[in-house]
Amino acid sequence: MSSSRIDVILEDLYKKGRKPARKISVRYLLILSIITSVAGIYIVYFLAQGASAPLVSISEVYGNYLYNYATVRVKGTVDGIPYFDNSTGKLTIRFSIFDGTMSMNIYIYQPVSLEVLKQRKIPLPGDKVTAEIQLRVRETYTYGILQAAGLLQIETQTGEPVEVTSLDTSLAGKYVKASGTITGSRLVSSGLLFWVDTGEGEITVLVPAFMKFIDGAKYAQLVESIRPGVEATVTGIVYLYRGESPEIVVKGFEDIAFRAPEKPMEVEIASLSGYVGKTVVVRAYLEVREYLSDSRSYLLKLIDETGEASGIVKREIMMALNPFNLINNKVIVLASVRGGGDLNIKNIEAPEISKVSFVKVADISESIKGKIVAAKGKVTNLVERSSFTLFYLEDETGRIKIFIPASVYNEITSVKISEGAEISVAGYVDIYRGELEIVVFSPLGVKG
Repeated sequence: MSSSRIDVILEDLYKKGRKPARKISVRYLLILSIITSVAGIYIVYFLAQGASAPLVSISEVYGNYLYNYATVRVKGTVDGIPYFDNSTGKLTIRFSIFDGTMSMNIYIYQPVSLEVLKQRKIPLPGDKVTAEIQLRVRETYTYGILQAAGLLQIETQTGEPVEVTSLDTSLAGKYVKASGTITGSRLVSSGLLFWVDTGEGEITVLVPAFMKFIDGAKYAQLVESIRPGVEATVTGIVYLYRGESPEIVVKGFEDIAFRAPEKPMEVEIASLSGYVGKTVVVRAYLEVREYLSDSRSYLLKLIDETGEASGIVKREIMMALNPFNLINNKVIVLASVRGGGDLNIKNIEAPEISKVSFVKVADISESIKGKIVAAKGKVTNLVERSSFTLFYLEDETGRIKIFIPASVYNEITSVKISEGAEISVAGYVDIYRGELEIVVFSPLGVKG
């Protein structure tokens, strides 16, 4: 088409009010479309950040493979002691919640676990928890993984704790406070367990192991401070161990306060009934009535010139005694007095004796059951089991069975007990299935 023909067409268009379209660059259109797409992605991202994951019940997602790797929210009550593990060099925290339908474990892996620890966002029994988690659904196990510390919300009980002198299952989940004298302690997998005698009962307290991850030095100092005879006030949540045994779980170092004990008065056994609720000192001879396996305690009989009384003492206190020093020797007993004059024993001191009085095997009889005696002879018929060790001690007058619980036997370092060895033992006389025996209750009760 000639240029003159084109000019005629354009002139005709202009006359009709039309103008030629502006030329648009394809490159400009491409850049504009990219900017628009990126802006859309950011808008969707920020909108998604403001939206919560769907709230689900645990029974709805547990074992449901459709939820594998799904991000959801769960709400419930912490129903166990949190578990901390750094055996691999990286800290893992695990806790369990119950939402009314089922329980489920939630895991917090490093580095999120370190941030949770730093913020002291530790879920404890009784706490109300909302957590946004990513689910893992396995054939027989479903659990959640916390992706960020900010996705865990904990509602804990606040306000004034309820003062208690004893615990029962009706207090589960309550925030309580108790004061009394520490009677014993024991390290367990979940932390440090100790007992407080309030004067009206004995309360079990747990210092969770996670506290050593917060401040190791402070935790070690706390463990050292918790010992028999120390006066303490504790606050925390009541947790039912194995669903039936109530104990107070403390939340932090500030939940345990120690105070200077009152100086106890030394009294005679005949006057104990006038000191109910008080801590006293008694000088008396000691006999063992029986071992109470449920509470890991011994039931003792204390005797002085004015009468006798019963007392309960933790196994750990008895294990710290040297039985050879108890033979025909008064001990110094620190105890709180309960109704009826019974004693909750907090500590026992045995003055050292210069010469041990040994008994001949032939002189051991049912009439001295419960008395603490020492005998020496040769080991025969040695039997070692996971829970106990027993053998017969033989002297020139006869032989008697010696029973040593595993908790005691494993701590014996002074002598190697072997067939034919000549040794000395000290313990209390007992009768088991009609047979006399000496029960060694302390690792110090065996000598070479």
